[in-house]
Amino acid sequence: MDLSVGIIGYGKLGSAFSRELNKHNLLKWVVCMNNSQNNELNNIPFFNSLNQIKSIPDIILMTVQDSKLSSLVDDLVNSDLDFSNTIIAHCSGFLRIDILQKLREKNAL
Repeated sequence: MDLSVGIIGYGKLGSAFSRELNKHNLLKWVVCMNNSQNNELNNIPFFNSLNQIKSIPDIILMTVQDSKLSSLVDDLVNSDLDFSNTIIAHCSGFLRIDILQKLREKNAL
């Protein structure tokens, strides 16, 4: 089974995940809302908005700051994207998984 992963957030953690996943041909795209970041992964689409996402990978990792996670979840819930059977995880060490409940209601795993 070939898995694909999308990363939302391209800070220290998101860029490290992206580089490693790209080495194994698992990375589908990266959303980096901070335009000052350089795309060091030339073969991977970089988006600066959730609206640019056209296809959903098997797994989405949200690697944004804790303070931005709730609004990111709301933005994803309010988008037209279909998260059926998509694993969505956040990488916060502080916030609980409950913050993703709204996405579960949109059929995310």
